[in-house]
Amino acid sequence: MRNFYFFTFVFFFSLLSTTNAQHIISGKVVDKDSNALEWTNVSLLQASDSSLVTGTISDSEGKFQLNAASGNYIMKVSFIGYTTFQKPFTIKQNISLQKEIILEEDKKNLETVVVKGQKNLIERKADRIVFNVENSPSTAGSSGWEALRKAPGVMTDQNGEVAISGKKGARVMINDRIVQLSGDELKAYIEGLSADDISSIEVITAPPAKYDAEGAAGLINIKTKSTPAFGLVGSLRSGLEQASLFGYNGGINFYYQDQKINIYGQYGGKSSGFTGVNDGTTTIYDATTYIADHYKYRNLTHNFKGGLDYKLNNKNVIGLMAESSSRKGKGDISSITTFDNQEDNLFENPSNTDSKRQLYSLNLNYRRDFSTEGHSLSTDLDYTTYQSNSLQEIYDFQKESKLESTGNGMKHFLSESLSDQDFTIQSAKIDYNLPIKNLSLESGAKISRVKVKSDAEFKDNLNGALAKDPTKSNLFHYQETISALYTGINSSIKEKFDVKLGLRGEYTQIEQNSQGSLDSTNQNNYLSFFPSVFLLYKDTDRQQWKLSYNKRIRRPSYRSLNPFRYYKNPYTYAEGNPYLQPSTVHNLELGYTLDQTYTISAYYQYNLNDATDMAFQEPQDEYLYYSYINLPPSKRYGMNFYIPITFTSWWSINNSLNLYAVKENFTYLNQYISNHQLSANLSSTNTFSISNGIKIELSSWYNSPQRSFIYKVGNTFDVSLGVKKSLFNDRGSLALNLSDIFKGNVAEVDINLEQMKAEYRNQFDTRYLRLSFNYKFGKESVKNNRKRKAGNQEERNRL
Repeated sequence: MRNFYFFTFVFFFSLLSTTNAQHIISGKVVDKDSNALEWTNVSLLQASDSSLVTGTISDSEGKFQLNAASGNYIMKVSFIGYTTFQKPFTIKQNISLQKEIILEEDKKNLETVVVKGQKNLIERKADRIVFNVENSPSTAGSSGWEALRKAPGVMTDQNGEVAISGKKGARVMINDRIVQLSGDELKAYIEGLSADDISSIEVITAPPAKYDAEGAAGLINIKTKSTPAFGLVGSLRSGLEQASLFGYNGGINFYYQDQKINIYGQYGGKSSGFTGVNDGTTTIYDATTYIADHYKYRNLTHNFKGGLDYKLNNKNVIGLMAESSSRKGKGDISSITTFDNQEDNLFENPSNTDSKRQLYSLNLNYRRDFSTEGHSLSTDLDYTTYQSNSLQEIYDFQKESKLESTGNGMKHFLSESLSDQDFTIQSAKIDYNLPIKNLSLESGAKISRVKVKSDAEFKDNLNGALAKDPTKSNLFHYQETISALYTGINSSIKEKFDVKLGLRGEYTQIEQNSQGSLDSTNQNNYLSFFPSVFLLYKDTDRQQWKLSYNKRIRRPSYRSLNPFRYYKNPYTYAEGNPYLQPSTVHNLELGYTLDQTYTISAYYQYNLNDATDMAFQEPQDEYLYYSYINLPPSKRYGMNFYIPITFTSWWSINNSLNLYAVKENFTYLNQYISNHQLSANLSSTNTFSISNGIKIELSSWYNSPQRSFIYKVGNTFDVSLGVKKSLFNDRGSLALNLSDIFKGNVAEVDINLEQMKAEYRNQFDTRYLRLSFNYKFGKESVKNNRKRKAGNQEERNRL
């Protein structure tokens, strides 16, 4: 509770500090023909030294809005290929510029314009929150997974679960493509990405119909860096890190573009490691099991992406993109198991694990832009393969004080487990956009097919020879085909109302077959419809109201459906449930935004067939096992607050608070359980822009205790510090950061039921010291380039 009071005090102290009154400056940017200029850079500079105070970009109507305290400033408005508008003025109250800001074409520099600017660390848009990772010193040199954890409202755990505002089931996209991985596979893939290659992370709570319906809590879109440069540009990076183990990383990006082609490539490599302890005591039906697992892992990852876009003419572009990701791991686990606190029932089982994961992906894309702006047709063809292989050897470490000794402190080989998983993902989609006056119609179709083969073989050591145990071996086949159609309409009414309506239909066909100790064949076909509604009302230039509703689905991961038993040690295993059903979620949210800055929203979520893993143990059975089950309907409701504060030209704070409650009622181990608890997530990020190109970031977050089904999860917190220095006329940068300074990110879980008592503690390396260097080379001239993405990312998110 002491941590809760501390973070609550810090958060509300920040809110009270808003007494430094903020004024609104609004206006509109057009060209000489009165056409609105979108994406114009609008900056507010200190009159005394021209240092940046705040900035924004204009919207599709050329409009912009800034917030600043009273004082003397210089407004600077710039856009590619146009002369810069600059004017000094004094702010004492809200200012609405009556005359439009007109930018003239810069004919001398129309072909070559250097753009230098910086977005705010956190941006709030109508349907999403944007975390600009490239402007965060505390993420420099870290992995994509750690950058994801710093995004506002995002929560992750060691098992690869991703939640938004406490709501589980969020799906992760990379450049608008769903990653068809889940759990440990998803975490491993994103950990292989470098935060230095990430431009921004978008948290989308109300996705439109064009996106796949997968993702109960919403979508998280990780956008990698690209460049609009004309010619050859690129960057080099390298970094060192130290936690319990030492690590290093490096990478290179390059882009080349001329009148016809755009060629790009990225490579990143990383050697890293971690240690951790997962221990706990479980008592079911008066049988007590104590397990302590000590982990030590090292991983080597390589990531490559390259592509080519070819402009057939001004209206047609075709592109090809290839991606490869590999990860090799080697780990040691020492597992200690005790039954009923008896020394004679104490067993130590070391194990060695070798693993390899490999992903290959190919995307072919075509886009046609018609004469009318916004009128377009695009298609994607995708093919992805993913292999995951692991070998685990389990030993028995026998000592004279416990068992009949085979030698003092000798290891005895017990068994080995081999696991081979092969995934093939194919998809094709088409998207069509048609503007009609003040309407925009969009529609499309997609078909995806996923094939999974999982071969698990367990062998026991019998008198020095390995013999296959058919009761613990399994061959699992899974095939899923999803056919989808969607349509949507977007409209603006009298500049006061924005309306987005959408409907998506998905027909799912599933066939799965398990060959082993549990021979079974299951089929499941179902048709689902997913409506989405988004309403935005602009009361005044200062106030906006929004109302959104959407229905989402959360399909089981492939691993959770596989009935194969995965043994963590000789006495604990986890298995899937082939009869697990998908869960559906209804999301309703009402939000209010003041001055395009301060936001408050209330939300309600209704879950059907939610799924979770539970611990089980039969009476008189020494095995403790975990499996997945569907639960009765549950409810979640809460409020979000987002309050950024600008104290001075060099100090700003982004604060967010999520208050929520969960209501669950279900029966477990013949006991009726009712959960209803208020919980909170707080985060605060201080950014200090010091002279001479130095930026300092102090970030913190706190999660209060919460309940989830049978689990009571303890509080966690994190305080991180980062410093970044620009070098070589902003072509280079050097960053030093320390994450989780006080090691507060430790997961503690309790279970307190009539027939089951348990305490678990999960502590892995979270405190890292990192040093990273980045250098940009090539031209800085700007041309319009093409954003590339593929179409099967949804399927890759569930591997």
